[in-house]
Amino acid sequence: MALVVLFFEDNALAERWEHLAKADAKKFFSETQPRVKAVLKRYDLNNTYDIASGSSQHVRMAGLVRSMMSNKPGQLSLPDQEFNIDDPYTFHLGIAHFHRIQSRILGALGSVIPDVRTDEWVQQEEAFVGNAAELWKTLERRYAKDIQEQASADIL
Repeated sequence: MALVVLFFEDNALAERWEHLAKADAKKFFSETQPRVKAVLKRYDLNNTYDIASGSSQHVRMAGLVRSMMSNKPGQLSLPDQEFNIDDPYTFHLGIAHFHRIQSRILGALGSVIPDVRTDEWVQQEEAFVGNAAELWKTLERRYAKDIQEQASADIL
């Protein structure tokens, strides 16, 4: 999302990225990272980025996308990966965070890409945000004991 903003602000940067050789990727990342972080802060996504970075969600996005399977048109499911049968709460908590992060990014993208906020965009964004909120409610009901134990441990 932040790169999209930077590309709108600097066409030359977008051209450079489009023709970026794999060998130059680290240099591009290093050079743009301060500007990326400034954009994230402007859209209140800096903490979101740090959370995603800490859990490797930004790196694993491509793998998650590849693992999504279409059930019916317009519906997706994500099969369990890296699932610890003895600790389902941690896995599902990660999924809930992933959806919350994607909700925030979707909202930010809708505010920075010209003409994207159509009625359909707003409807789909609201549905996604609603689904993410419902996921959190389900998590809170299903893992109330785990959440309470975690809160108690955080206090100590």
